[in-house]
Amino acid sequence: MPLKKRDLTLTLASTMVGLTLGVSGLALAQSPSFRDLPADHWAAKAVHYLAERNIIKGYEDQTFQPNKPVTRAEFAQGLYQAKTAPNIVQAPLTEWNQDLPSPRIDPEAYVSQGATVTGDVTVEKNVFVAPSASVRGDEGRPIVIKEGSNIQDGAVIHGLENSKNAANRYPGPDGKEHSVYVGRNVSVAHGALVHGPAIVDDDTFLGFNAIVLKAKVGKGVFVGHGAMVIGVTVVDNKFVPNGAVIDTQEKADALQEKTRANEEFAAEVIHVNQAFARGYRDQPAGQQPGHTAH
Repeated sequence: MPLKKRDLTLTLASTMVGLTLGVSGLALAQSPSFRDLPADHWAAKAVHYLAERNIIKGYEDQTFQPNKPVTRAEFAQGLYQAKTAPNIVQAPLTEWNQDLPSPRIDPEAYVSQGATVTGDVTVEKNVFVAPSASVRGDEGRPIVIKEGSNIQDGAVIHGLENSKNAANRYPGPDGKEHSVYVGRNVSVAHGALVHGPAIVDDDTFLGFNAIVLKAKVGKGVFVGHGAMVIGVTVVDNKFVPNGAVIDTQEKADALQEKTRANEEFAAEVIHVNQAFARGYRDQPAGQQPGHTAH
């Protein structure tokens, strides 16, 4: 029996990001505007994911024709495009990457083609990864970005190699050990750096060019622009002023509570970037964001 387009999409999606499609609990992606591919079709997730990245295309009459057989040449071309997709990258073979991990990106997330996601990284639904962001799970691993968060332009998430050094992994709120854990509805603003081991819990805002290094940042914290949080634990709902250097636990313990204005600003950034995740994900393939608004 010849391979059909619907089967090819699953092969290519798995090649790119290791998606496990069709399993219980995985959210259904929206149909990518193909008249003959309803949203509840079993291949819709993979088709949507690949179409928005220009790995596969439909026809001028807005059909996908999932049952159309593919030739060997079409299969080889698709596989080549998937393996060479410039921004979703398998980790290289090293002593700590013997399993060659690839990113796991939920179909309801959006990763700009101008961003790079590498190695042992999980990106959950409604996450927006903006142009020039770099999320690298090729050294410290694993890295997880939970639902509804955003990694803005020029932000970097990376971690120290930890296969032989447990000190370079921190337990996250989920009870698992991570190189970097970014919780739900977190904003990592333009140029910010989160370098593992690091935990950034739910509803926290990291300002422009902020740095979190070997630190645990609690829920609802507001880290100001250019601030550094290094080697400490910051408890929930604290405010780190712009440009502050919080590098002792004494300094961390002395931080004041965030203000209502801080909370409202952080909420607006989340609102805007979740709208970007939905909007860019659902628009026609090939259109890319230039920048985020916050």
